[in-house]
Amino acid sequence: MSGARAAAAKNKPSTSPKKRKTPPVPKENPKYDEASPTPSPAAESEPETVKEDAGKVEPAPKKPRAASGAEERTAQLKSRIELLKKEDLEFDPSAMANWGKGERVPFMFVALAFDLIEKESGRIVITDIVCNMLRTVL
Repeated sequence: MSGARAAAAKNKPSTSPKKRKTPPVPKENPKYDEASPTPSPAAESEPETVKEDAGKVEPAPKKPRAASGAEERTAQLKSRIELLKKEDLEFDPSAMANWGKGERVPFMFVALAFDLIEKESGRIVITDIVCNMLRTVL
């Protein structure tokens, strides 16, 4: 029998999958026409301004963005998301929710809760996080 096992081991196929060849990259870039060195109108994504003196085209300067209410709420959620790990009697759902009654639950809250679950390995802690998340939503 041992001779049969040795022969079978020699004929055993490799377990690594075959690699696919990547398709060749097209030589032409759809953003640029071959006739002109400037981008085609369909590929433009931001407005451009023309300098009067040089006749060169430059992208318009980007305006600085001020912190909106949504960004502040996200920052508050990120700072309080660890509260979901508390046990049932210690957890206060109204302290966790930073949205008003009748408003939709922010997707960021659910995403942060799932991210917290992903980092956790204990079954009981994961159950507490899910329960507290659902209590907060209700």
